[in-house]
Amino acid sequence: MNPSTFAKSRKTAEEAAHIRVTMEQDGAALAEFFAWFEDALARGERITELTIDERLTAARAWRPGFVTLGFGTIAGFNANGAMPHYRATEASHAVIEGDGLLLIDSGGQYLSGTTGITRVVSVGEITAEHRRDFTIVLKGTMALSLAHFPRGIRSPCSTPSRAPIWEAGADYGHGTGHDVQLLPERARRSASHLALRERRAMDGDGRRHDHLGRAGGIYRPGK
Repeated sequence: MNPSTFAKSRKTAEEAAHIRVTMEQDGAALAEFFAWFEDALARGERITELTIDERLTAARAWRPGFVTLGFGTIAGFNANGAMPHYRATEASHAVIEGDGLLLIDSGGQYLSGTTGITRVVSVGEITAEHRRDFTIVLKGTMALSLAHFPRGIRSPCSTPSRAPIWEAGADYGHGTGHDVQLLPERARRSASHLALRERRAMDGDGRRHDHLGRAGGIYRPGK
């Protein structure tokens, strides 16, 4: 593991402030998008996974400091959302209609930083299985968010995130998190129980600004 990866993940107070500004701008863009999405669904407007990408990009594009997308938008409805890193194309994409869950994984590159935001949106009526799985993943996300790791641990272990999912007899086949640094899909430091050997013990006092994303989940193939 390149030692510069860990240096990049540790933010100064000034860099942390830039992250907050970035999240405020991106959050405003998401709020604009979801306001449109709810109204469009209520009007019965035809919406596809490609439409999601177009509208999200437009909402971000006029925000101050916007440069480009952080990575290609992933919008997957129902079965498509169960495929990690799925990408809709002109030749193959779903229409957002009927009942189910819409997964949106997207981000923006701003002068002040880069975002990578994942949201799951209910469309129409959802099932008891949907609610159960969503609650299980939420429990893992909250557990990891509240966890305190001893100084010197080789990697923030993903066990708090995975434990509720394991208990339900499931798992996810990717890392739990990545650093908040350059492009979120290119410079990863996994919060993974499989990454312990890759990392030397951390030192110094900069850890309070060591930012790490969280990306646990449950995938039901075909659903």
